[in-house]
This record gives sequence, C-alpha cells and structure tokens, in this order.
Amino acid sequence: MRPGLLNPRRSLRVRVALAVALLSVLLSAGIGITVYAVTEHNLTHSARRTSAGSVIVAADVYERTGQVVTGAMRDDLSAPAPLRRAVGHGLLGTYVTGPEIWSGTPLPGGHGIYVGTPDPTTHTLATLRNTILIVGGIAVLLATALGVLLATGLSRELRAAAAVADRVAGGELDARIAARGGDEVARLGGAIDAMAAALAERIARERRFSADVAHELRTPLTALVNAGALLGDERPAQIVRERVGALRTLIEDLLEISRLEQGGEQLRLEPVDLLALTRSTIAARGGEVELEVGSDAPPTVESDPRRLERILGNLLENADRHGAAPVRVLVTDHLIKVTDAGPGFPQELLREGPVPFRTGAAERGTGTGLGLTIAAAQAAALGAELRLENTKQGGASAALVLPHA
Repeated sequence: MRPGLLNPRRSLRVRVALAVALLSVLLSAGIGITVYAVTEHNLTHSARRTSAGSVIVAADVYERTGQVVTGAMRDDLSAPAPLRRAVGHGLLGTYVTGPEIWSGTPLPGGHGIYVGTPDPTTHTLATLRNTILIVGGIAVLLATALGVLLATGLSRELRAAAAVADRVAGGELDARIAARGGDEVARLGGAIDAMAAALAERIARERRFSADVAHELRTPLTALVNAGALLGDERPAQIVRERVGALRTLIEDLLEISRLEQGGEQLRLEPVDLLALTRSTIAARGGEVELEVGSDAPPTVESDPRRLERILGNLLENADRHGAAPVRVLVTDHLIKVTDAGPGFPQELLREGPVPFRTGAAERGTGTGLGLTIAAAQAAALGAELRLENTKQGGASAALVLPHA
C-alpha cells in the first residue's frame, strides 16, 4: 500500500469512509436518544398514573374503614420530603426517587397517606438502553463497512483513471480507461479517453505535417546545394553555402525525429567496442576533449553503432556549442558521460526533458534544440537512458546509460 492512501488529507477513500462512519454514528445516536427519551417519558407517565391510582384507592379505604391497606402508610416520614410538603398543602402527588416511585394524598385532619413501590420502568429502561447501544453499534459497523466498500470502489476507479492520465501525459497516447456504466466516474473516464484520442490525433497530425514539410523541402534544398557548389570562393558564396548547409542539417534532423517518433527505423545490433567508438567519434569531431576511461569499462556492448555515434556526436556538439571548456568524456561500464564547464542546463530542461526548438537558457547559447531531442529519442530506441543534470561545479552533464542486455 502506497503512503498516503490512509491519509485523510490525501485519500478520498478514507475521507468518504470517515464521513459515512460519522454520519452513521450521528444518525444512530439521534435515533437512539429520541427512542429512549420518548419511551422513558411514556413509561414514567404510566407508572405515575398507576401509583396515583393506588394511593387514591388506599385513601378511600382508609376514609371508609379507618384501615390502612397493605403497602400504604399514614404520615410516613420515609416518604420524600417534597412529596410530604405537597400533601401537606392538600395536593395529590407522585415522586420518583431512584429505584422507587412514591405517591401521596391528603387525609382529613391534616394527615396524609403514602404508597411507595419499586419503579417498574428501571429494568425496562436499562434493557432498552443496552439494546439501543448494541443495535446502534452494529448499525454503525455495517454502515462503516458499506461506506468503505463504496469508497474503495470509487477510489479504485479514480486511481485507475489517474494512472491512465499519467500514462497519456508520459507519452503513451494509446492508453485508455474504457470505463463502463453511466455514473459520474464513467463519464469522467470517457472524457479522459476522448481527450487522449484527440491529443493523439493532433500530435500525429503535427508529426505528419513536420515530416511532409521536411520532405517537400528536400528537393529545392538539393537544388540549392548543387547551385551553391557552382559558386566561386568569394565570401558571399561561402555564406550562402554555410546557410544552405545549416538548413540541410535542420531538415535532416527533422526527418530523423519524425522517423524516430513513428518507429520507422530498425535497430542493427552488433558487438560494439565502446571505447574505440568513443575515440573515433571524438577524433571525427575534433576540438579539445578529455577522455577518461573507467576501470570497469566493458570491452564490447551489444548495440547499434550508428545510433551510438549519433548520440555521442550530438552530446559533444551540445557541450561545444552551449557549454565551455574543458569538455570531458567518461567511458565506464555501459555508460558514456559528457560534461562541460558551462552554465549548466536550465531547470526547465531538467524538469521536462529535451523539447524540439526550445534552446533553454540564453546563457547556453542559441540553436534549434534538436540535438538533445534526437539524442534522447535515439537512446530510447536503444533501450538506453539519457540522464541530464548539472554538476556541483555548475557545468552540464549528459550520461548515456546502456542496457546490459
């Protein structure tokens, strides 16, 4: 169970279960108190009437015969004082004291007669009290269990919807909830599925558009490259060739990203000498690069050498263009790490990953933002991981972690 699932502040299931339990407690308590109060009032009223009838009968017998019936006493000093005062004022009264109920009525000559009997409501009310507590407790437990079941089902459906939404946000655009039913949760799942489908269609349309534009530009660009080659060696001609070359690189990068996103390229796995490939890539690019070899560097790895060269080349180009010397490359067990001493990656890039045409912070220079995007896509195609972070010294670090199998 994940932390937080039992936290009332974070778990809907716990909040719903607690709400149902609290409601059932309040409802059971209210019903129990009401039933007890009404029953107590009725029983006490009936017992008082019965006791008053007994003392009236006793007074009548005494007045006619002068005899005190069994259970009655004349001028009983053990009778409750409030009752004796009421009788002294010529009133008929009843008085409940603890487990007994008393009644008294005046007699001629300033006397009074009293009857005291056990209160018949005591045992009945005690039994009713225990019954209410037991039945109320069972009702609270059953209502709480039902609330937990309902809340668990609701929470499970919402967590499933949230998991699918997270998968869609992570790029798995074909993930769907496929909720059944007609309640609000099912409608929410249907809305998320519709949103994911619309998002997938929009992204696919944008990818097709980018790929089509890049393809359409290749033909006139080839003509520009050929025309530029016919120009002389003057500076304006060199500038034209440089700009055409940059445009050609941009279009090829766009086409490569399109192929990677659509899975249009196949892996060509073979044993690769990781250290030799790194040295040849560094040599082909030129520039000052410090190579460090770890003690546990593997002699070979099973991978696609063309993709590895592309990734390493892009990382070196990014360090050279946006970072600062010294640029270092570490080769160790299934890992190639490129570091520079520049201002480091912007936090937005570290948080969201490489995004085409977003160059990051201005202090890291300008560019199209395609180099790291291609490197990350190529790494994903290899089953590898591209880790971007900033070093403690403030520079940028890009590590390619290759799978062991």
